[in-house]
Amino acid sequence: MSQQLRVLTRGGGHGMALPVPKCEGNVRAAVDSEARVIKCPSDQCPDNYECSESKCCPANKKIVCNVEYDTGRYAFQGSHTPRFFYKKEVNNCLLFTYYGALGNANNFETYSDCIKYCKE
Repeated sequence: MSQQLRVLTRGGGHGMALPVPKCEGNVRAAVDSEARVIKCPSDQCPDNYECSESKCCPANKKIVCNVEYDTGRYAFQGSHTPRFFYKKEVNNCLLFTYYGALGNANNFETYSDCIKYCKE
């Protein structure tokens, strides 16, 4: 499947925050380019993702931890939130500003979640 993967943090379009779909290790589930959660088994999971509890989750840690962070886009009223991403070159998690929507899976709410999931 060649669709571009994005990650949902908030959605709806009516000013309401939706729960973030999570996979094992507090990693976000895959969403399509319109921020809709890719559900399975009815929708096919993208390459390197597998079906887990009706959502597409990364098949392994490299899918999450080896990609550069993505700041995402503004979602509601220009929100921005401190988040952590894993940088393999320094084997550590670093802080970045997340703008509330889309982005990618290398986006953790806490330093601890990031380290637990990605640290080698």
